[in-house]
Amino acid sequence: YHAGPSGYGFRRRRQSMPLLLGTLVHAPLATILQSVRETDQLPTEEIVRAAVVDACTTYRRTVEQFGLQQIGEVDSAITERTIREQTALLTGLGWTWVMDVLPWLHERARIVDVEREEDRLVLDCTCGAPTTATFADHDAAGCDGIAVMGRADFLSESRVSPRAYSYEEIKTTGVFSEPWETKWETALQNALGMLGAEQRLSVEIHEHYVHGLYKGRRERDRDPATGERVGPRYQR
Repeated sequence: YHAGPSGYGFRRRRQSMPLLLGTLVHAPLATILQSVRETDQLPTEEIVRAAVVDACTTYRRTVEQFGLQQIGEVDSAITERTIREQTALLTGLGWTWVMDVLPWLHERARIVDVEREEDRLVLDCTCGAPTTATFADHDAAGCDGIAVMGRADFLSESRVSPRAYSYEEIKTTGVFSEPWETKWETALQNALGMLGAEQRLSVEIHEHYVHGLYKGRRERDRDPATGERVGPRYQR
């Protein structure tokens, strides 16, 4: 209210730099996994390259639309360096997962679904609809239950044991630690997503994989004389 250079009230003290988030990393990998699902073949170099380039272009567009290159609060050289840094990180994470993890995954399983919204899990259902009913079915019946939306990054089915499904998530992190690794054992988001997928497929999901992509920390250099952090942040 009345904020701005000539007003009073709240004013922004600093401008945040949009950094690489999980959704931006998921986008190229989802495109690649869709190709694998449709063909049951590992992706060609052209498919991977196009997906990564498109994701990098989207990131740059996001920063530009955010206005960081047009305002005086942020040095344009630092902005451009950060864009190059983050797109290099995105490229490296994408290619590393495709080259190192995807062949192992493809050998053991086929891709069933990629980022599909689950629309069948209703808690405390009052209308008596079967577990295969969708949210629309419950709504039409006047159900007062709680609809829970879930979405796995992708679902896979074992090649050795058909109808043995795995619920798989791709997560980025700046710190690999035991708390980060173990928290997925009780993560509510994943448990509800698995239940929704089980209802839709009429199967039991016995496995849950979390693919951890380490993106490192962003830190300033340390001044050897004072021990203080100085200068711009860099991805470590």
